[in-house]
Amino acid sequence: MPISEFAQERARQAFLDAQEARTTLSAEDAKKYASYVKKLPAYIITNGLAASVAFAQEKGGYAWDEIIKGLYERLKQYGICDAMQYSGFMTWLLEQKSDDYRRATSEAMAYLEWLRRFAGEE
Repeated sequence: MPISEFAQERARQAFLDAQEARTTLSAEDAKKYASYVKKLPAYIITNGLAASVAFAQEKGGYAWDEIIKGLYERLKQYGICDAMQYSGFMTWLLEQKSDDYRRATSEAMAYLEWLRRFAGEE
């Protein structure tokens, strides 16, 4: 897939994920979702992808779960993550070599950049 198509698909998926979150989450959880989506990139830059995912999973709640599941699906969809189930996502992150971990982090940040743009829209 050419880079421009890859970027378009990333944006499209982020739009669909944000739209789904707005329609399936309660109004309170939708606000939390938008807030957490804005905070997560800073967490990743500061602490790393694995630590940020662990933090989000530990915090729990529908909003965090939707964000991390969306991130997992995005990485799996494009062949970056080969964990067969969401429950194995953290284990997969912790077992990656540096290059693969950086690739996952880079894609996560690019996806979250788009998700951030769409999460607050009404």
